[in-house]
Amino acid sequence: MLFKNSRSRRYIAAVLVIVFLACVSASWTTGDRGYSSASDAGYYFLKSTIRLTDSLHLPTVNEVSAEAVARNEQTRWFYLGQVILLLVSIATVTLLLTPLLRRFVNRMSGLGAAATAALCYYRLLPQWWLYPDGRSVIPAVILLAGVAVFVWKTDPVPAAGWQTPAALLSLVLLLLLYSPGVPRDIRVKDINSLTMHFEGGPCFGPCGPYKITIHGNGELEASRGGDRRRPPLVKKTSISRAQIDSIIATLNRVHYLNLSDRAFHWCFDTPSAGIAVSWDGKAKNVSADTGCVGAKGGAQDRFVTAFREIVGAVFPEAQQR
Repeated sequence: MLFKNSRSRRYIAAVLVIVFLACVSASWTTGDRGYSSASDAGYYFLKSTIRLTDSLHLPTVNEVSAEAVARNEQTRWFYLGQVILLLVSIATVTLLLTPLLRRFVNRMSGLGAAATAALCYYRLLPQWWLYPDGRSVIPAVILLAGVAVFVWKTDPVPAAGWQTPAALLSLVLLLLLYSPGVPRDIRVKDINSLTMHFEGGPCFGPCGPYKITIHGNGELEASRGGDRRRPPLVKKTSISRAQIDSIIATLNRVHYLNLSDRAFHWCFDTPSAGIAVSWDGKAKNVSADTGCVGAKGGAQDRFVTAFREIVGAVFPEAQQR
C-alpha cells in the first residue's frame, strides 16, 4: 500500500494544503487588471503600496480628477513600490511560518509545494497584473522563498533566540502596511464652514458633465451640460439641515475619509465621479471611475453608489436622459 508511513502522508497532505491555498488565493484576489469581482484585495494592495511609497517619498500616481476623460498613468516608482511591498510581505510571512512549514514538510516536498504554488500564481494571475508583463515576479519570489525555507535542515528544531522578536517585528510591519486604518467620520462643529462639491465627469459618449455645490446653510447650486438630447441646466435652491445630515451620514457610511482614490480602478473613456468636502479647516477630495468600480460591494463600488444616491436626491436632473 502506498504511503504507509504516517510521515509521508503528513508531507503529502501539507503539500496539497499549500498548493490549494496558493491557487485559491491567486484566483480569488485578482481579476481584470488586478481587480476581482470576488474581493477588494486589489484595492487594498494598491492602497498599501501607496502608503509604502508615500513613506519613502517616491512619486507614484498624480492626483486623479473627475474633470478629464484621459487618466494619468502610474509611474515606474509605483511599480517599484509594488515589488518592494511583495518582497517585504512574502519575506515577513515566510519568517512567521518557517517553523510551522519545516515541521510539516521535508526538503523535497517543501520545494515541490513552493514550485507548484509559484506555477499556480503564474497561470492564474492576469498577464498585466502588477505591472506590464510582470506577472512572473510573484512566482519567482515564491519559489525563492521556498528555496530559502526548505534548502536547510527541515526537521523540527528549537526556535533560535532571534526568531521570536523577528517574527513579532514582521507581524507589526505587515499590520502597518495592510491595516485599513481606523474608520473616521466627518464631524462638523461649525456648520457654516461646510462646503460639499459633487462633480460628474465626461466620457467619450453621451455623458454630460455636471456640478453640484452644497453649503452648510443649505444653499445648493447645480449645473448640467447640454447636448443634442437635452439643454443645459442651471439650478439654485436650498435643502434642509436634515438633508445635509443625511448626506454626511451617507459619506460616513462608505468611510469617505479613509478612501484612497489613487488605489481605485480606472478605465479609459469612462465617466467619473468626484466628491470634495471641506469643514472646520479640514478638506478631503475623492474621485473615482463610475464605469469600472472594482469588486462588487468593495470600497470603490460603495463610493460610486453613495455618489449616485446623493446626486439622485438633490439634483435628479443630472442623471436624466
